[in-house]
Amino acid sequence: MAAEKIPCPYCKGALFINTGYTEKIQNGRLTLYPFAQPCYCELNHSIGKKFGMLYALPDATPEDSEAVHKKYNEKGKNKGNFIFYGDEPSFRYTVKSYFLKGFTHSSYELLEGVNIVDKYNRPDSDTGARLSIGLLDQYDLVVILFTSRSEPPTLKACVADVVKNRLRIERPTWIYAPDKTLDTTKEYSKDLAPFLETFSYVEIGSTAYTGFSDGDSEKVKNQKARKLQDALGSLKR
Repeated sequence: MAAEKIPCPYCKGALFINTGYTEKIQNGRLTLYPFAQPCYCELNHSIGKKFGMLYALPDATPEDSEAVHKKYNEKGKNKGNFIFYGDEPSFRYTVKSYFLKGFTHSSYELLEGVNIVDKYNRPDSDTGARLSIGLLDQYDLVVILFTSRSEPPTLKACVADVVKNRLRIERPTWIYAPDKTLDTTKEYSKDLAPFLETFSYVEIGSTAYTGFSDGDSEKVKNQKARKLQDALGSLKR
Protein backbone atom coordinates (compact mmCIF):
# COMPACT_ATOMS: atom_id res chain seq x y z
CA MET A 1 0.00 0.00 0.00
CA ALA A 2 1.39 3.35 -1.02
CA ALA A 3 2.24 5.75 1.77
CA GLU A 4 -0.19 8.61 2.19
CA LYS A 5 1.25 11.84 0.83
CA ILE A 6 1.76 14.43 3.56
CA PRO A 7 0.28 17.80 2.53
CA CYS A 8 2.43 20.91 2.53
CA PRO A 9 2.57 22.34 6.08
CA TYR A 10 2.20 25.87 4.73
CA CYS A 11 -0.74 25.62 2.32
CA LYS A 12 -2.21 22.19 3.27
CA GLY A 13 -2.35 21.27 -0.41
CA ALA A 14 -4.00 24.48 -1.68
CA LEU A 15 -0.77 25.56 -3.50
CA PHE A 16 -1.37 29.20 -2.47
CA ILE A 17 -0.91 31.04 0.82
CA ASN A 18 -2.43 34.25 2.15
CA THR A 19 0.24 36.89 2.66
CA GLY A 20 -1.96 39.82 3.70
CA TYR A 21 -4.92 41.84 2.48
CA THR A 22 -5.62 44.44 -0.19
CA GLU A 23 -8.10 47.26 0.29
CA LYS A 24 -10.79 47.95 -2.31
CA ILE A 25 -13.78 50.27 -2.37
CA GLN A 26 -16.84 48.29 -3.42
CA ASN A 27 -20.38 49.75 -3.37
CA GLY A 28 -19.11 52.66 -1.33
CA ARG A 29 -17.61 50.43 1.34
CA LEU A 30 -14.04 49.58 2.18
CA THR A 31 -13.55 45.86 1.67
CA LEU A 32 -10.52 43.77 2.54
CA TYR A 33 -9.57 40.99 0.13
CA PRO A 34 -6.98 38.35 0.98
CA PHE A 35 -3.81 38.62 -1.09
CA ALA A 36 -2.54 35.20 -2.15
CA GLN A 37 0.72 34.11 -3.71
CA PRO A 38 2.09 30.72 -4.80
CA CYS A 39 3.03 28.58 -1.81
CA TYR A 40 6.62 27.65 -1.06
CA CYS A 41 5.95 24.10 -2.25
CA GLU A 42 4.77 25.43 -5.62
CA LEU A 43 7.73 27.81 -5.86
CA ASN A 44 10.13 24.95 -5.11
CA HIS A 45 8.50 22.91 -7.86
CA SER A 46 8.83 25.81 -10.31
CA ILE A 47 12.48 26.37 -9.37
CA GLY A 48 13.27 22.68 -9.84
CA LYS A 49 11.46 22.64 -13.18
CA LYS A 50 13.36 25.68 -14.47
CA PHE A 51 16.76 24.72 -13.07
CA GLY A 52 17.19 20.97 -13.46
CA MET A 53 20.31 20.76 -11.29
CA LEU A 54 18.22 21.92 -8.30
CA TYR A 55 15.29 19.55 -8.85
CA ALA A 56 16.44 16.57 -6.78
CA LEU A 57 17.35 18.68 -3.74
CA PRO A 58 15.03 18.94 -0.73
CA ASP A 59 12.54 21.80 -0.89
CA ALA A 60 14.02 25.04 0.41
CA THR A 61 12.22 26.39 3.46
CA PRO A 62 11.23 30.05 3.95
CA GLU A 63 13.38 30.11 7.09
CA ASP A 64 16.45 29.04 5.14
CA SER A 65 15.62 31.50 2.36
CA GLU A 66 15.53 34.37 4.83
CA ALA A 67 18.83 33.24 6.38
CA VAL A 68 20.57 33.01 3.00
CA HIS A 69 19.30 36.43 1.87
CA LYS A 70 20.35 38.01 5.16
CA LYS A 71 23.83 36.51 4.87
CA TYR A 72 24.56 37.18 1.20
CA ASN A 73 22.61 40.34 0.41
CA GLU A 74 25.06 42.53 2.28
CA LYS A 75 26.72 44.50 -0.50
CA GLY A 76 29.99 45.85 0.82
CA LYS A 77 33.20 46.11 -1.16
CA ASN A 78 32.35 42.88 -2.98
CA LYS A 79 28.99 44.32 -4.21
CA GLY A 80 27.30 40.96 -3.65
CA ASN A 81 29.87 38.95 -5.63
CA PHE A 82 30.98 35.67 -4.07
CA ILE A 83 33.20 32.71 -4.87
CA PHE A 84 31.92 29.59 -3.09
CA TYR A 85 33.96 26.42 -2.77
CA GLY A 86 33.48 23.10 -1.01
CA ASP A 87 30.44 20.84 -0.77
CA GLU A 88 28.46 21.13 -4.01
CA PRO A 89 25.06 19.79 -2.79
CA SER A 90 25.15 22.28 0.10
CA PHE A 91 25.95 25.07 -2.32
CA ARG A 92 23.10 24.10 -4.62
CA TYR A 93 20.69 24.10 -1.70
CA THR A 94 21.97 27.57 -0.77
CA VAL A 95 21.19 28.72 -4.32
CA LYS A 96 17.73 27.13 -4.20
CA SER A 97 17.03 28.88 -0.89
CA TYR A 98 18.10 32.21 -2.37
CA PHE A 99 15.93 31.72 -5.45
CA LEU A 100 12.89 30.90 -3.30
CA LYS A 101 12.57 34.50 -2.15
CA GLY A 102 11.80 36.78 -5.06
CA PHE A 103 11.39 34.01 -7.64
CA THR A 104 8.07 35.48 -8.81
CA HIS A 105 9.44 38.98 -9.42
CA SER A 106 13.24 38.64 -9.79
CA SER A 107 15.24 37.11 -12.61
CA TYR A 108 17.87 34.48 -11.86
CA GLU A 109 20.14 32.31 -14.00
CA LEU A 110 22.06 29.20 -12.97
CA LEU A 111 24.43 27.44 -15.33
CA GLU A 112 27.78 25.74 -15.76
CA GLY A 113 30.50 27.63 -17.56
CA VAL A 114 30.09 25.49 -20.67
CA ASN A 115 26.37 26.35 -20.76
CA ILE A 116 27.30 29.99 -21.38
CA VAL A 117 28.79 28.89 -24.68
CA ASP A 118 25.90 26.54 -25.48
CA LYS A 119 23.07 28.96 -24.66
CA TYR A 120 24.45 32.45 -25.24
CA ASN A 121 27.31 32.25 -27.71
CA ARG A 122 25.72 30.55 -30.71
CA PRO A 123 23.47 31.37 -33.69
CA ASP A 124 19.77 31.68 -32.87
CA SER A 125 17.89 28.70 -34.31
CA ASP A 126 15.02 30.94 -35.55
CA THR A 127 16.71 34.08 -36.85
CA GLY A 128 20.24 32.84 -37.49
CA ALA A 129 21.60 35.89 -35.67
CA ARG A 130 24.32 35.17 -33.14
CA LEU A 131 23.13 35.35 -29.55
CA SER A 132 25.19 37.51 -27.26
CA ILE A 133 26.50 36.75 -23.78
CA GLY A 134 25.33 40.30 -23.07
CA LEU A 135 21.90 38.70 -22.52
CA LEU A 136 23.22 37.59 -19.13
CA ASP A 137 23.39 41.24 -18.07
CA GLN A 138 19.60 41.30 -17.62
CA TYR A 139 19.51 38.93 -14.63
CA ASP A 140 19.39 40.12 -11.04
CA LEU A 141 21.74 37.27 -10.09
CA VAL A 142 23.82 34.91 -12.23
CA VAL A 143 25.27 31.77 -10.64
CA ILE A 144 28.10 30.07 -12.57
CA LEU A 145 29.39 26.63 -11.62
CA PHE A 146 33.02 26.08 -12.58
CA THR A 147 32.40 22.37 -13.05
CA SER A 148 32.51 21.94 -16.84
CA ARG A 149 34.01 18.68 -18.10
CA SER A 150 34.48 19.84 -21.67
CA GLU A 151 36.33 22.95 -22.84
CA PRO A 152 35.02 24.60 -26.01
CA PRO A 153 37.53 27.03 -27.58
CA THR A 154 35.54 30.09 -26.47
CA LEU A 155 34.79 28.92 -22.90
CA LYS A 156 37.40 30.95 -21.00
CA ALA A 157 36.79 34.13 -22.99
CA CYS A 158 33.00 33.89 -22.57
CA VAL A 159 33.20 33.40 -18.80
CA ALA A 160 35.62 36.30 -18.42
CA ASP A 161 33.37 38.58 -20.50
CA VAL A 162 30.27 37.69 -18.47
CA VAL A 163 31.98 38.46 -15.16
CA LYS A 164 33.50 41.67 -16.53
CA ASN A 165 30.18 42.91 -17.95
CA ARG A 166 28.25 42.22 -14.75
CA LEU A 167 30.87 43.99 -12.67
CA ARG A 168 30.56 46.99 -14.96
CA ILE A 169 26.78 47.24 -14.48
CA GLU A 170 27.10 46.34 -10.76
CA ARG A 171 24.96 43.22 -10.81
CA PRO A 172 25.98 40.38 -8.49
CA THR A 173 27.53 37.13 -9.69
CA TRP A 174 28.09 33.95 -7.70
CA ILE A 175 30.78 31.48 -8.72
CA TYR A 176 31.15 27.94 -7.42
CA ALA A 177 34.25 25.76 -7.66
CA PRO A 178 35.02 22.45 -5.93
CA ASP A 179 38.25 23.90 -4.50
CA LYS A 180 39.45 27.37 -3.57
CA THR A 181 42.14 27.08 -6.25
CA LEU A 182 40.13 28.14 -9.28
CA ASP A 183 42.95 27.62 -11.77
CA THR A 184 42.26 23.88 -11.72
CA THR A 185 38.89 24.51 -13.44
CA LYS A 186 38.34 24.77 -17.18
CA GLU A 187 36.57 28.14 -16.80
CA TYR A 188 39.46 29.96 -15.13
CA SER A 189 41.90 32.10 -17.10
CA LYS A 190 44.46 34.83 -16.52
CA ASP A 191 42.07 37.26 -18.24
CA LEU A 192 39.42 36.44 -15.63
CA ALA A 193 41.70 36.78 -12.59
CA PRO A 194 41.70 40.63 -12.31
CA PHE A 195 37.87 40.73 -12.23
CA LEU A 196 37.76 38.35 -9.25
CA GLU A 197 39.88 40.50 -6.94
CA THR A 198 36.84 42.09 -5.26
CA PHE A 199 34.93 38.80 -4.85
CA SER A 200 34.56 37.37 -1.35
CA TYR A 201 35.46 33.71 -0.77
CA VAL A 202 33.01 31.50 1.12
CA GLU A 203 33.74 27.92 2.14
CA ILE A 204 30.67 25.73 1.93
CA GLY A 205 30.58 22.75 4.29
CA SER A 206 27.63 20.67 5.41
CA THR A 207 24.99 23.34 5.95
CA ALA A 208 23.00 23.81 9.12
CA TYR A 209 19.89 24.84 7.19
CA THR A 210 16.69 23.29 8.51
CA GLY A 211 15.51 21.98 5.15
CA PHE A 212 18.75 20.42 3.95
CA SER A 213 19.83 16.83 4.54
CA ASP A 214 23.15 15.27 3.58
CA GLY A 215 21.27 12.08 2.75
CA ASP A 216 19.18 11.42 -0.33
CA SER A 217 16.11 13.60 -0.62
CA GLU A 218 12.72 11.98 -1.14
CA LYS A 219 12.84 12.96 -4.81
CA VAL A 220 16.22 11.25 -5.25
CA LYS A 221 14.97 8.13 -3.49
CA ASN A 222 11.91 8.01 -5.75
CA GLN A 223 14.06 8.45 -8.84
CA LYS A 224 16.36 5.62 -7.76
CA ALA A 225 13.38 3.40 -6.99
CA ARG A 226 11.89 4.02 -10.44
CA LYS A 227 15.22 3.26 -12.13
CA LEU A 228 15.50 0.03 -10.14
CA GLN A 229 11.96 -1.01 -11.09
CA ASP A 230 12.67 -0.23 -14.75
CA ALA A 231 15.87 -2.29 -14.62
CA LEU A 232 14.08 -5.24 -12.98
CA GLY A 233 11.26 -4.95 -15.47
CA SER A 234 13.67 -5.13 -18.41
CA LEU A 235 15.22 -8.30 -16.99
CA LYS A 236 11.82 -10.01 -16.83
CA ARG A 237 11.07 -9.35 -20.51
